[in-house]
Amino acid sequence: LYMGQDYLWAEDLHLESFQKLIAKYQGKGAPPPWEKVTKEALEKGEKNIIERFKRWSLSAVLIAGFIDGINPCAFATIIFLVSYLTFAGKKAREILIYGSVFTTGVFIAYLLVGMGLMTFLHQLSSFPLISKGVYLFIALFALTLGVISLYDYILFRRGQVAKWKLQLPMGLKKKIHEIIREQARFKGGLLATFGAGFIIAVCTVICTGQVYLPTIGFIMGIPELRANAIFNLVLYNIMYIVPLVGVFVLTFFGVTSEKMAFVTKKYTGTVKLLTAALFLALAGLLFLMH
Repeated sequence: LYMGQDYLWAEDLHLESFQKLIAKYQGKGAPPPWEKVTKEALEKGEKNIIERFKRWSLSAVLIAGFIDGINPCAFATIIFLVSYLTFAGKKAREILIYGSVFTTGVFIAYLLVGMGLMTFLHQLSSFPLISKGVYLFIALFALTLGVISLYDYILFRRGQVAKWKLQLPMGLKKKIHEIIREQARFKGGLLATFGAGFIIAVCTVICTGQVYLPTIGFIMGIPELRANAIFNLVLYNIMYIVPLVGVFVLTFFGVTSEKMAFVTKKYTGTVKLLTAALFLALAGLLFLMH
């Protein structure tokens, strides 16, 4: 119980203390303490809140990028690339070089896709009603994906991974594997590898973009993040390729693709659960903001 500059808390909150507090202010009133707060203190408090929010928001973007990077859609493709390069007789150092070029292609393609989505949402800001509808659609989309991810996790626990709803279509998987095989045989070497990374990143957007779109909606929906949208997008994409870089570095140090595939399969359920949590969190934030 607050009164003037005094308060009663826990065991002090009883009739006798209450009467004493009333007697103290009786006849003269209790001036609101917040009226004594200076303009400088208010500005400092507002600045602290914004800075704290920025740090939290930045963490959300970084976490989303990393979870997107360990998405089974992206990870399985990288492991297939490593196994095929090994099968083609590439040495550890060559695989690291090819992997770096491949990852650069993925990074640039994914960044361009993100910039396109950001531009689209920025253009919509001129039409408030339509913009609000689009953001609510993205929030509903994220909510739906969160529920489906939870269902996929249940299927994983039952050993029914083949029935997953959120995964690349089989036809697209075969096409991606075909691109990898062709680039491994192509004499263009590094140029072909860069092109493969670029094309595969665009192809897998149908799956990995499920996290990308709600996160971009989150960035564009918050003024403090929108002011540095490109910076936040670059950070997201850096976190997205961190797991890919990790795979090629591990290969360089002798970890086999079979071992990585085993670990990936073991923790796939955890990744699905994390992805579901991320979807639901983004959906909640988008609903609250709009």
